[in-house]
Amino acid sequence: MLFFAGMAAVGFAAVSVPPRRSFPPIIILAALGHGLRWYLMNHLGVDIVGASLLASTFIGFGSYIFGRWWVHIPMTVLYISALLPMIPGMYCYNAVLSLVLFVIHHKEPALAVQYMQDFQTNFVIAPTVIFTLGIGSILPSLSSTRAPIHYPAGSLRTPNPSQSRPPRERVSPPPPPKKGALFSPFSYICSVSDREYDRERF
Repeated sequence: MLFFAGMAAVGFAAVSVPPRRSFPPIIILAALGHGLRWYLMNHLGVDIVGASLLASTFIGFGSYIFGRWWVHIPMTVLYISALLPMIPGMYCYNAVLSLVLFVIHHKEPALAVQYMQDFQTNFVIAPTVIFTLGIGSILPSLSSTRAPIHYPAGSLRTPNPSQSRPPRERVSPPPPPKKGALFSPFSYICSVSDREYDRERF
């Protein structure tokens, strides 16, 4: 199960052409995150929404740590692919199937009520799980913001040089891809980030 979760994540990442150094952490995060959710649901009795929130938070913090101190790429490149195996595809499929069966059997009251209940259940669970996956994955970026510089009360003077950050050099965008080359948003993000690492380790 963990192996297939890692392979699904790296397969999705490969379509976006990220740096090759991002593949190992994507496999690790996807396997551990999916395994954590499975353990919470099957051994601790946690519902799929709560388990998805905890697992996505784990993947988010892991992406921040790996992206900053190991592979040096934005955490977005890591957690978007690592979350793929936890998307509730079965609930989405069952929601559509229940809706189709409801339309087919709408003249039969018993079956129509059953299929409508199934549709409502799956239709609520699927987007809720997807929403919690997104919330959990961005929690590290929200909790790692830099503290603002506080000016002395009633003073308009510039802050202490030891507290102020040096002006950042403007990073020029990477050259456009060659004619016929495959453009990837992940590759663009990573190319800009590589230039910024020499100035500031994010």
